[in-house]
Amino acid sequence: MKPLILILTLLILSNISYAQEWEIVKIDSTVSVKLPKGFSKTDKDDKYSLVAVSPWGTILIFKTLDDKMSTPDIEKDKHLKKYYDDYIKNVRTVSPGANINDEKDGKLGALKVKDFTLQIDTGSGVLYRNFRLLHASSATYIFEFLYQDLHSEFAVPEKEKFFNSIEVNE
Repeated sequence: MKPLILILTLLILSNISYAQEWEIVKIDSTVSVKLPKGFSKTDKDDKYSLVAVSPWGTILIFKTLDDKMSTPDIEKDKHLKKYYDDYIKNVRTVSPGANINDEKDGKLGALKVKDFTLQIDTGSGVLYRNFRLLHASSATYIFEFLYQDLHSEFAVPEKEKFFNSIEVNE
């Protein structure tokens, strides 16, 4: 009986060690998201980024303000679609040999988002880099969740938790 209790205690403690608290982080007055505690933040020269590490993946968030000279009408649907498509084209250009999968348009509330996955064969395994592009309040938000194929069983639910936590108050 004692060995059984000891084994159960070890199993419960190991599960607790994988549990990680997530907290709501306000990127600005428009967008918030839940991140694992212990994230790092950079905010200078109109560039904003957050980096968080979870047990199964890495979370990256970038915010860039619109440049009125290069994106004057980004608020219009056709310009926004072109902007998102150009972003994906640029990712393809800087990631030769990688595949872009699961490209889809979606909505977050009333706002249009673009989701896609960059699949990279690193030679020691496959790395998935999931993106969500969001434009709101004259800024573009890029949400990324990176994980190794080896961790897919645990990383995919965590990725869904992250992307489902994004909230827009516009």
